Amino acid sequence: MGVKAVIFKEEMSRYIFNMTAGTFVRLLLLGAMLGLFAWSLAIAMDRYMITPFFCGNDASVSVCLNSTVIGGNIATVLMGVMAVPLLAALRTKRALLVALAAVVSLWGIAGWIAGPWYVSLLWTMAVYAAVYAALGWINRLRGNGAAIVFLVLFVLLARLVLAFS
Repeated sequence: MGVKAVIFKEEMSRYIFNMTAGTFVRLLLLGAMLGLFAWSLAIAMDRYMITPFFCGNDASVSVCLNSTVIGGNIATVLMGVMAVPLLAALRTKRALLVALAAVVSLWGIAGWIAGPWYVSLLWTMAVYAAVYAALGWINRLRGNGAAIVFLVLFVLLARLVLAFS
């Protein structure tokens, strides 16, 4: 039996919803596209909204120093809102819960993904794809309580990783 047949079982289960390999790949691509748009929106907000308005003559130093992170956080929230109907179109169960968990998990990601623009873009796309794919995979659980518990555990682990990196 191949790895794909073991991971993406087509038989019914009492405990999880089935997810085909194609759906999982579409979930990965959705996460990568959301990462691309989030990165682009964060850069645009930083350069054209936050820096011009808040970093003028009487600049607030904390806003100017954190303008990239603030723009990234706003972009993360907007991508989370945009992700809900897209996740629902992929027939992801509890799409709002997945998007909310992704936003909390990815909060502040712009602060630690820095470097040249192409490296930052690739890392952002990879992290968004990994988070949305992992949350979609965890969310396959049939029980609402178990799904919520495991999504919260994922979010807590993601926040711990971000706190100690």
